[in-house]
Amino acid sequence: MDEEEEIIKLELEELTVPRERKVRLGELKKNHLEQLSDSARKNKAPELRILDDEPEEIIEEIEPVTEEKKRHFFEGKSVDYTIDQILQTNTIDPDTMEKEWGSESWKILPGWVMLFSLLVLSALGYAVYLLMNMSEHEVKKIEAGKAQVDEYAIETARAETLVKAIDTTVRQYLAAETLAEKLRYVRHADVIKMRMETHYASHPLTPAKCRVVTDYSPFTIGNRTFWRVVAPVGNGRGEAILLEQLSDTLVQVDWESHVHYQPMEWDRYIAEKPTASMAFRADPEPAFHYQGEFADELRWACYQLSEKSSSRSLFGFVLRGSAAHVLIEQCLAKKGKTMILRLQFAKAIKLQDCVVIDKVISPIIFRIDPPSSPTD
Repeated sequence: MDEEEEIIKLELEELTVPRERKVRLGELKKNHLEQLSDSARKNKAPELRILDDEPEEIIEEIEPVTEEKKRHFFEGKSVDYTIDQILQTNTIDPDTMEKEWGSESWKILPGWVMLFSLLVLSALGYAVYLLMNMSEHEVKKIEAGKAQVDEYAIETARAETLVKAIDTTVRQYLAAETLAEKLRYVRHADVIKMRMETHYASHPLTPAKCRVVTDYSPFTIGNRTFWRVVAPVGNGRGEAILLEQLSDTLVQVDWESHVHYQPMEWDRYIAEKPTASMAFRADPEPAFHYQGEFADELRWACYQLSEKSSSRSLFGFVLRGSAAHVLIEQCLAKKGKTMILRLQFAKAIKLQDCVVIDKVISPIIFRIDPPSSPTD
């Protein structure tokens, strides 16, 4: 078999083929192969030929399709997509995206409306179920909470009313210019009236203006409620005043403790040594002064008695184990200080400045009950 000629092809850099010479690629290849066969049979020597008739690969020009061109179809027409339509790329104008989005109208489907309604009804039904099946304990807890709130509101209103009553009473008590006016705000006024007359006979009644009542301190003795307050008067001087609360709107001043009432002056009492029993406000302190009639310390207990307005003191003796002795010891154990003690000088007592403690009128500076006699 004859050896085929080696064909050397020279490609032109810029080869242009007239449109009219374009033929199908299959026919060109067939003609070319037949020419090669004839040439190989005639001439065995290699031959250099320039193939200027070899066509390019036919490239079909694709006409670009813009977004504006729309494919219109009518109902009933079958749609056959061409290669151009398949290869067409979708172009999106970002400037029109928001406009188109905003121009679209969204409709809520009836199914969603029904679903939302069912959810709301279910929630309401569950709430009703919880209320109907709430335990008795939880109901009582809620009611107790409401009662507590109501009670707090009531107590707040009562406290405000009480504070107003205390403030008004203290101001008017201090501002009173006459004994009759002052008696309107005093505890046990019918019994205390005589003592007030005695006191103001030697101490002028001077009205005072109170600015603001402060330091409200409540305490209870037995079933009675008392308040200790401070009333600033004059040049910033504060006066301690004790009041008894009779109701939410009524309080009364303990006049005796306010003026530190004594049946007579302490120094005068020591000097004159009257034999009548008298109740004095004094501070007892355990002492060791067992002499004369009181030498038997197994029988007597001795206390040194002092009074805030004087530097002089007395020695008071009380029978050991008596009610007065027990009460004094109890008060001293509780750090008590000023007490109301009924004292008596006796003609048989030879020791100077010694008295008998006849009775403990009150273990504190003010009396709880009204005096039962002029000597109490």
